[in-house]
Amino acid sequence: MEELRTSRTLLARIRDLENAEAWERFVEIYEPMVMRFTLWRGLDRADAADITQEVMAAVAAAIRGFEYDPAKGSFRGWLLTVTRRKISGLARSRRRRPQTVPADDNSYDRLETASPAETDVWETEYRRRLFDWACGLIRGSFSETSWRAFWMTTVEGRGGEETAAALGMKTGAVYVAKGRVLQRVREKIASVADEWDVTPPDPGPASAA
Repeated sequence: MEELRTSRTLLARIRDLENAEAWERFVEIYEPMVMRFTLWRGLDRADAADITQEVMAAVAAAIRGFEYDPAKGSFRGWLLTVTRRKISGLARSRRRRPQTVPADDNSYDRLETASPAETDVWETEYRRRLFDWACGLIRGSFSETSWRAFWMTTVEGRGGEETAAALGMKTGAVYVAKGRVLQRVREKIASVADEWDVTPPDPGPASAA
């Protein structure tokens, strides 16, 4: 999939903290993404949920400071920095309470050290979340057969002839169905992801809580 950046329109709308619809859409997309990333970094589910909420709160506190400037970093990059700092802050906080951490437990040391794979995982989670979100929105607009034709060829990687035989369709009809669904998926993704970078504010120090 082509490079995706967070929609200028969506970010502009969530600068209005009273725009509940925009915030609901933003949280729908980004909260699961941040949660999956923090779990991948090694947090347990409770800590991952707490960090995810802290990251969402950081967005709400900082969003008014974003200004359009393609030369100075992206919103998604800023969000990764915030997430990293929240994780590091948690690790430092826990290490200051040695009674809660066994002497030979180095898990918090690992949390304070950035993984070389972080950026790739972050981008993968972003694309995965956009795809899942878009599919959830349009699923009910297509027949079961059309949806299965799309899913089997696009997600499961099956060939057109194999899919046609499994669904009792002609091969050409499989590709027509796939194309129709995929076009709608792309349209939904484009509504919240486009070519826009922003100048982010300073994400601030890692949380010590």
